[in-house]
Amino acid sequence: MIPRIFRWDDGNAPVLNGVAGSLINLLTKCLIDGYGDQLPVGGWTREFVNVEETKAVFRGNPLIGTGFFLRVDDTFGHYASCNGLEVATDLDTGTGLFSSGNISFYKSGAAGTTPRPWLLAATDTFFYLFVYFQSTTTDTLIASISSANRAALSLFIFGDFLKEHDEAFNCIIGTGRNNNNTGASSGGVYGLVQAPFGLIGNAGLSGYVSMPRSLSGAPDAPTSANILRPPGIVDYRNSQNSYYWPVGPAFTGRLYVSSVMFAEDSMLNVRGTLPGLYFPLHGYSGLTTVFSEITAGGRSFIVFPACGYQSSAYVRFVIFLLEIGADWS
Repeated sequence: MIPRIFRWDDGNAPVLNGVAGSLINLLTKCLIDGYGDQLPVGGWTREFVNVEETKAVFRGNPLIGTGFFLRVDDTFGHYASCNGLEVATDLDTGTGLFSSGNISFYKSGAAGTTPRPWLLAATDTFFYLFVYFQSTTTDTLIASISSANRAALSLFIFGDFLKEHDEAFNCIIGTGRNNNNTGASSGGVYGLVQAPFGLIGNAGLSGYVSMPRSLSGAPDAPTSANILRPPGIVDYRNSQNSYYWPVGPAFTGRLYVSSVMFAEDSMLNVRGTLPGLYFPLHGYSGLTTVFSEITAGGRSFIVFPACGYQSSAYVRFVIFLLEIGADWS
């Protein structure tokens, strides 16, 4: 399936901000109703919603996928509380939770009406929502990294992954963000990748990325996912400035990428691949402008850099590439 792409700068696009209900509105417009000249993805349904439209349960197409459910509680303002379920019977009830505790998605750096740049890419059974939640404009990473120029990224994923085994539970939920860029935290990209290019949902971050069952299929056994380190990536630390970034060739038109694969808790059972998402095997040169598009070898990608900053001590850095115009299945 080729994904549909929705952006904050489309005509009549929904606004995402730190107001309760803005995430529900965005997901409804992109997945269910459409807006302006943008048609909805199709295949998704909104199974339940409260009167205020601050809580809702969404479902991917059950005819071609698992049909598992996503519950979003968007009553908190700058973040939403989320979980996946195998079965949802009403707005607040269901079975087969993906995570033993709900996980938070930060859609805004603060409560309030300030709009945040976002991009949602979706098929009938899977979506990514990228949000630069600290700024009203496009953040850019440059060589002289400081607290004033950073890409503060939140990433929300939900839906059916590309499975490596014959299983019926190949659905995943993930939320994560790099730090608030206040200097108060370590700058890792929590729940996305434990910078620099480590694991996702590992021992210290359990629950950020979860599946409803382990490969054994035991019911009511939510399982965290661990993103595998991309091959060929070397973690580098400049001992003088303590900057962290991956070492690799600069992007000059020839692109090296790695699929985003993940295993369950044991790290021995590879469960599958996140569709359409890649790690570039490059240094950050040439790949630092958010929402920029690059083309290489006849394939097109949107660039999503993320950077965490703590005083002048160190910077932690990761890049995601989202393939567009190609079949994700």
